[in-house]
Amino acid sequence: MSSIDLTRAAVVVAHPDDEVLWFGSLVPEVGRILICYGMQAAGGLREGRRRVVASYPYRNVDFYDLVQPGSLALASWPEPQLGPMGMVLARRSVAHEASFHEIVARLRRSLVGRATVFTHNPWGEYGHEEHSLVHAAVNALQPELGFELYVSPYVGSAVLGLFRQVVEGGINGAARFAVDRRAVSALAELYREHGVWTWNQIWHWPAEESFFRLGAEGRMRTQSFPFELIDAPPH
Repeated sequence: MSSIDLTRAAVVVAHPDDEVLWFGSLVPEVGRILICYGMQAAGGLREGRRRVVASYPYRNVDFYDLVQPGSLALASWPEPQLGPMGMVLARRSVAHEASFHEIVARLRRSLVGRATVFTHNPWGEYGHEEHSLVHAAVNALQPELGFELYVSPYVGSAVLGLFRQVVEGGINGAARFAVDRRAVSALAELYREHGVWTWNQIWHWPAEESFFRLGAEGRMRTQSFPFELIDAPPH
């Protein structure tokens, strides 16, 4: 297991339930959880998420009230590429660009003093453009704020090409944590209770999750990395 002090760490995710889906091992222990989107979703999704906020079992979470940019499915499928704001969209989106800058501005304040930050990977787990955008925003702040940046280990089958492109650039660190299945199941059930669980109803977390630092500098020389392959369409 890792020696990282999780009380000085933060998890940054795009949407409510991303924190438990992709960072379940960290949620009960991490010092801060920052959730960018979701409170201004339409109709029942908005109301259900607000009920989740009212009953959330951890007090260390900030639900930003940011408008989703509507970037889902706008990348150049089936072969998406990466740019400075995450997955490059097939056509320009002013909302996507504005959201990137807004997240950077919010996180610049929220991440001051954090030694470690965990966030989405560049390929957006299963190919979600807004997950990739959030990663890009966090990554843009890393040189300025100096935190260690780790990404989630989940890889959807639809983005294996993009995943390979990223990891060929190097992995220079890894951290592994046990999943408290009772804690993550209870949080997932809270989302289900209010009708705002956005993933498969039956979802099994691994016993442990690994998180990775990306980059060629100090590249780790090993042939085995425990990424979690999920058989999921991009959308």
